[in-house]
Amino acid sequence: MNDNKHLIGSLAYWLAAGKLDAQAVLPAIQELAADTPKSLPVILEALEGEADAVWVALAGALRSTLHKEALRVHQAKRLGISVAVQESVIGLPLEAVDAWQADSDVTEGMMNALLMSRTLGFLADKQEQVPRLYACVQREALQVLDSAGEQVEKLAERLPKAWLKRLAAAWAADLPGRERVISELEKWRDVYQMAWHEQTGRVIKHPPPPCELESLTAVIVARFTAAIPREERVELLDSACCWMTPAIVPVLNAMTREVWAQDRVMWNFTLRFGQPLLAVWGDWQAWLDEQARQWQVAQQAFETLIEHHASSLLLVLYFRTPDPDPAVLDALLKTVARGEDPVDPAKLVATWSKWISLTERRVLLGNSETLPPPLPTTKRPRTLA
Repeated sequence: MNDNKHLIGSLAYWLAAGKLDAQAVLPAIQELAADTPKSLPVILEALEGEADAVWVALAGALRSTLHKEALRVHQAKRLGISVAVQESVIGLPLEAVDAWQADSDVTEGMMNALLMSRTLGFLADKQEQVPRLYACVQREALQVLDSAGEQVEKLAERLPKAWLKRLAAAWAADLPGRERVISELEKWRDVYQMAWHEQTGRVIKHPPPPCELESLTAVIVARFTAAIPREERVELLDSACCWMTPAIVPVLNAMTREVWAQDRVMWNFTLRFGQPLLAVWGDWQAWLDEQARQWQVAQQAFETLIEHHASSLLLVLYFRTPDPDPAVLDALLKTVARGEDPVDPAKLVATWSKWISLTERRVLLGNSETLPPPLPTTKRPRTLA
């Protein structure tokens, strides 16, 4: 039967011409090609540089099929369904690291935390006089501080170490909780990067050592552009597609000047992010550029917070540490309150009017508020017997 392999082309030709029945011909073609089938990525690679419309159309069809297959694998993984290795995609990874987090400006959360901190700091010395209001503000402040701290923590653990040094330098050496927060930031960052490193090891054979992450992006580009075999460049490209943040986008732009590299990135990112509407390289490139823009916005916002509200950052991050000391939290609250504009009692009363009693209102406003006259009594006056 192997001697008849030369018939494959002719059978396919007459099948396409409508002279043969597909039910009869396709099993024969499969039988003849059974020993030497090439996977779809290999066929696509073989078509590199072809300008003829027939081959260009075939390459487009292959990319569409691979996109659908990557989406199928992504969906199966998301649902926890194991995926067997398919002959059609041999040569491509079937594993992907977790999608990077959507980056958002942490400023709004921090401004809410700052407002609550100022309010709580202002009321700290008056809590015995305004216990109801203080309890309400404290309860709300704890939730706001925790939410803001979580946002900042998730951002800080992914930032380069230089950012953490800038943050530490913005805190006075005698600020309470400073050393503990610096230590926790390092731990959070190490845990995050070790988890990323472990996931990357499922995608590529030789994941980079964690200690080299700070300078790894430059190393990847330098090695990729050197005269090295395609196999090594493929692994470098897969490594870049595993990166933990959109900071890798400029690197990918330098690595995807060839069509094969674009195809590889599309497979990796479809497997990682899904994105069914992104089926061609131009769409993926626009999406990646937007991800990089959002990452830059998040970093710039964080830089502004370091410059203007470093103490507030220390407060929300200390709040995220295990078993924070109430005395340290109280001291940090007062530090934040002193470093910001003073609280306007009238605005405070207006904001919390639903939760403040008349007596507490009088404490905060003093004699500046005209109190309503007392209600008339309904009791009859006592009379002598």
